[in-house]
Amino acid sequence: ASIVKASDEDVALAYGAGTDLAACAAAWRAEGASLVVITRGAAGAIAWLGGATVEVPGRSVAVADTVGAGDGFHATLLAGLGRRGMLTPEPLRNLSPALAHAVLVEAVAASALACTRRGADLPRAAEVEAFLAGRDPPPAPGQAGSR
Repeated sequence: ASIVKASDEDVALAYGAGTDLAACAAAWRAEGASLVVITRGAAGAIAWLGGATVEVPGRSVAVADTVGAGDGFHATLLAGLGRRGMLTPEPLRNLSPALAHAVLVEAVAASALACTRRGADLPRAAEVEAFLAGRDPPPAPGQAGSR
């Protein structure tokens, strides 16, 4: 796989509690992954690429439900890489730390927004954009105030 995404909980279940995330990421990269991303819940996410490590802190939100947080993160990660032309192996091998950081910021924001909702109600791109800009995101379909 060119991209490996897991949560710290996934790593603990697969390899045991206390597994060193950086060592795990290094092993996956040695097997050929160009980008390894490990999410850490409220603590944010870390990515390993090339010779760099990129860390993005979590965002503080009022949590209603964590269902959908991982899916929201992963979908936004892939969408962000895709918008930037980075979903094929060659460009992904050349992903810069700055670009990885930008994509992780979006993915962490989407994950945080997903936690403010009940059930797997993933945020839309406009909602993530508004959240990152410090504006109230438009209400999700089906929520009070939506059209």
